[in-house]
Amino acid sequence: MSLQNTISYADFPSVTQYRFDSGDSGGNIHSLIDIVLSLIRRFGDTFSLFEGTTGGMLSHFFSQHREIISLGSGGIIAHSPSIYVDILGIPETLLNNFGVASKEIASISAQRISDLTGSRYAISNVGNAGPSTAAGLGKVGIIWLGFRTPHRTVVQCVDFSHCAGQRDLLCEKVCYASAKIFAQILFADGQN
Repeated sequence: MSLQNTISYADFPSVTQYRFDSGDSGGNIHSLIDIVLSLIRRFGDTFSLFEGTTGGMLSHFFSQHREIISLGSGGIIAHSPSIYVDILGIPETLLNNFGVASKEIASISAQRISDLTGSRYAISNVGNAGPSTAAGLGKVGIIWLGFRTPHRTVVQCVDFSHCAGQRDLLCEKVCYASAKIFAQILFADGQN
């Protein structure tokens, strides 16, 4: 099915208001999630989540929307590198070479969670939300976001290091950025 000319900014005027930058202080995440879910519903698909950073917070925000029942395929919350290896099937050599908090692992995580759940859309986040730096996690506040669609996998780095020491705030910002960037990606894909 061609989606060309079926989705316009008129359908989702708030998309034009969201231009992400690392200084973004947040906003109405629920409006962004409504946009994401509406676009996925229009595409006739489902999505999944992999949270290596936000500890279930992104799933929590999505689960507050009733459409999640028909659109959400599932997700994984990972606090241990063994989840990446044993559940997602990411080779340990990749984790050793790039570290858990890397663009490569964000990309692979989005692809693998999508494959595991049978969804064609996925969001992943990997990085260090603090409170301290650990091996393979990198600097606190540097988070890699992975987005999978049937057309492409996109990886975006967000820098919330100014929130170091404020884990809840940092995770909220990661969730907001995830929803915002995914809405932009979905909208762009709908135009092609």
